[in-house]
Amino acid sequence: MIVFHISTLPMRGRWLSMFVTNIRNVMLREPLSRSRANSFFGIFCPRSSDETKCVILSFSFSHSQECVKRRSNNERKRMKLISLVSGGKDSILSMLQAVRYGHEPVVIAHVRPDVEEDVNSFMFQTVGSSAVTQIAAACNLPLRIANVQSGQSVDLSLHYSESPDKADEVETLFHLLQDIKREFPEVQGVTSGAILSNYQRLRVEAICDRLGLVSVAYLWMRKPFEILDMVERLNVHAIILKTASLGLDPKKLIGRRLDEIRGVLEKTEELYGSHLAGEGGEYETTVLDCPLFVSERLQLTEMKVVIVDDNDYSPTGFGVLSTELAPKEEAEKEASSRVLAELKANQVSFLSDEMSHLFSFTESDTAVKEEENMFDGDPMALLSVPEAAPTFSTYENVFQLEGVTPDETFFTRVLKSVADEINVATAFYFVVAVPQESLLPVLRTAYEAVVPHIRPPMRLFFVPHDHSDKVMRVKVWCSAVKSDANVLHNQSLSCWAAGRLGAVAEGYMFRDVDGKTVVVAGGVLGLDPTTGDVPTPVCAGENSAFFTQFMYAFANALNYYSYFIQTSIPLKRLVCFVEERYASYASVAWRLCQAQNKANVEAEDVSVIPVCKLETEGCLVALHFEWSKVNDDE
Repeated sequence: MIVFHISTLPMRGRWLSMFVTNIRNVMLREPLSRSRANSFFGIFCPRSSDETKCVILSFSFSHSQECVKRRSNNERKRMKLISLVSGGKDSILSMLQAVRYGHEPVVIAHVRPDVEEDVNSFMFQTVGSSAVTQIAAACNLPLRIANVQSGQSVDLSLHYSESPDKADEVETLFHLLQDIKREFPEVQGVTSGAILSNYQRLRVEAICDRLGLVSVAYLWMRKPFEILDMVERLNVHAIILKTASLGLDPKKLIGRRLDEIRGVLEKTEELYGSHLAGEGGEYETTVLDCPLFVSERLQLTEMKVVIVDDNDYSPTGFGVLSTELAPKEEAEKEASSRVLAELKANQVSFLSDEMSHLFSFTESDTAVKEEENMFDGDPMALLSVPEAAPTFSTYENVFQLEGVTPDETFFTRVLKSVADEINVATAFYFVVAVPQESLLPVLRTAYEAVVPHIRPPMRLFFVPHDHSDKVMRVKVWCSAVKSDANVLHNQSLSCWAAGRLGAVAEGYMFRDVDGKTVVVAGGVLGLDPTTGDVPTPVCAGENSAFFTQFMYAFANALNYYSYFIQTSIPLKRLVCFVEERYASYASVAWRLCQAQNKANVEAEDVSVIPVCKLETEGCLVALHFEWSKVNDDE
């Protein structure tokens, strides 16, 4: 369910000051767009004006979930990680969740203010930075630091540039991580505390993409109350260090334990629609103790409260703290060891650990065969542009492989010629068929070098069922209004929905295209979002691997859809690309998803295409979804 409230208010003087203060803080982490919150309160107005009208927007939504069993920790790929640590609760919780999923933080990275205690950064929490050195020492981890100055937020667009300004604060982080990777060549990924901010997530992912690292964001899309549940359940001792919201008085709250003032935060959320976990900049924290602190904790020795704005409605202030390391009591050490052991043993769980729309099946379900919806023609013919989107166009071509060496150089040359012919900036979906499985990784490498890595197209590569012809077939969907479309490009490990590394988007939404809304999710794979790999079959049935992947692909697609829109619009087309030995089970798996899905997804057109092999190793199914509708007047 989604509820919108929009209003405008004329403001001047004290009221305007109050709202300008709130917009600066509410939107600090994501100045242009905030996606898919469970609840959100935003105020949009200029930074300075004698009189203006502010737009107040709030919304909330909820959805149900079912789940299937995940793989255990010892089945996951273990990575050594760089942990981005601000000193606040989210970065520490992200480290703890990484440990839970089998990974090992080995070095801490921190970006701190050059001079001031609290710098207005769109990317980093800077208040409380002085405590990070002791946090790293308490974790027994090396610390590497870079400095950032106020005003270094140069590129404020939602999607970061492929040709970034060297002075941008994000480039400071890039060079810091680049230096760390050289010093610690064993690291493979980066943890961050992103919860809802696409502005932050996309920048961390862009840096990781450039450095060949994996973004690890196990807090992504978590519900606000769940973040506070984690703080309590995982024994994270966090104190309030900054407030900037209606209903939060810095004089009363700074220095207080987060778990002690939960009632205040819940009341503020109820009255003003603020984010319970502070994701809108309502408050910030510093962590004094957690299970990652081996034998010492931080002890507060002094706290100076600085009031930035003392108005009666929305006062703003932050704390300048002094801390020292103090030995943990034996009981505290035992409690920390116990929580870490429970995390590693998968004995601690939270609501969002299992992705929404992930449904179950029984071993008997996997034995049912059905030839319904089987398509035996040209698979490219099924991927025509939706009738609801007349501004879309397609490019098609066939390239002969007979008599050539189909290596990376060849594929790069071919794809560059395609990119030049279509204007690759307008492309939002690439579908390529090649006659041999061995060509897929070579094709992928060439493709990554040709297409943009910011706002990239969706992608589907496969070996067709009939692959006797020595040809490469290419089909590209383009749109002249692609720059106005909303794109989901998710490369992080999370519990929300699977992302794929590199230049591959998960979905696109085109709104108000000739009065219509069109959402396309193409090449959706049945990957486990916590690992980025194919999931372990959930039962012993002969076809359990296929059914498990189908359920994950369906869940991933519906979560991609929820990223774009919360209302229900018709599913016009579903195309299932299925490894040929499982093709006769696809319609059965689809009906199982329909039967359990409370959103009652009904596809007007369902087709099953048998293929010899899909691009990603071990993947047995890739789904293509198209939703579209004529927009209502409202």
